[in-house]
Amino acid sequence: MITDAAFPSAIDRLVAESEVRRLLATYAQNLDYGLVDANANLLARARFKVGDLIVEGRDAIARFLRTNLQHHVDDTPRT
Repeated sequence: MITDAAFPSAIDRLVAESEVRRLLATYAQNLDYGLVDANANLLARARFKVGDLIVEGRDAIARFLRTNLQHHVDDTPRT
């Protein structure tokens, strides 16, 4: 983890970049398989704004993903 946010070392930057890549890859894979709860858990501490709506917390994120993703007839997401 980064110990001094103002001047992270090269190793700290690489670790942070790796963690972000892992997060994005996991999110995309979960999205492709329709794993809404897994993504809600993954983003449980996130807060994001969509238009005028602010979504934060595990339950709100799960509800947002279930409500706003388009799905095929077989209930898999149209990603």
